Amino acid sequence: MVTDNITESAEKAFKAFCPGPVSIIVKRNSLIPDEVTAGLDTVAIRIPASVQARDFIRACGRPIAAPSANISGKPSPTSPSHVIRDMNGKADVILTCGNCEVGLESTVIDLSEEGHARLFRPGKITAEQIEAVTGIKVERAYTVKEGQIPSSPGMKYRHYAPEAPVEIIKLPDTEAPDQVLLKGDEDFKALDDDLKKKLFDIASPYLIRCQEYLKENGIQTLIHYPIP
Repeated sequence: MVTDNITESAEKAFKAFCPGPVSIIVKRNSLIPDEVTAGLDTVAIRIPASVQARDFIRACGRPIAAPSANISGKPSPTSPSHVIRDMNGKADVILTCGNCEVGLESTVIDLSEEGHARLFRPGKITAEQIEAVTGIKVERAYTVKEGQIPSSPGMKYRHYAPEAPVEIIKLPDTEAPDQVLLKGDEDFKALDDDLKKKLFDIASPYLIRCQEYLKENGIQTLIHYPIP
């Protein structure tokens, strides 16, 4: 309904990761209007993990063009309260399905051309997982050059940035286990993939909660250690 030309790598990714937190870019067909794709010849397809969301889409009888339910440039919502806060008075109906299991936007991967894979937005589904399924080396393409049209949402505007100024300080030289989990990039790289994924699953739901706490409690300055 949205594409007439799907690559073998895209088919593999759909089977492996969907429904789930991944948006897979394919070539669009003539049924998709320019307003949906910002004039690009591709379209991102997402099959949500939420049963209620899939039931709603099925009831509509057609694909839905649906951006995140937030004001542009603000963090994407992960709970009904976030949506109500941002969209109150701007939406006639808000369909609530509980909190999101993942605290980040979906992974966005371009698999519109056979033999090529470009990661436009990182998320829970990692480049390594995509490489294992498709057999294609994933190119990290997170940024947009000046004058270039973004190939995906989230490439142009900042996300998860607190309104308070941020000061990064050097990590102290200590071995106290209650103060330091990972001291540097090499420590993190040394972890096996399963443990990396577990750490991500634990940390991701709290990212937006921290943003909310800072805003609601009027934090003036945020000081933190460098993230590996």
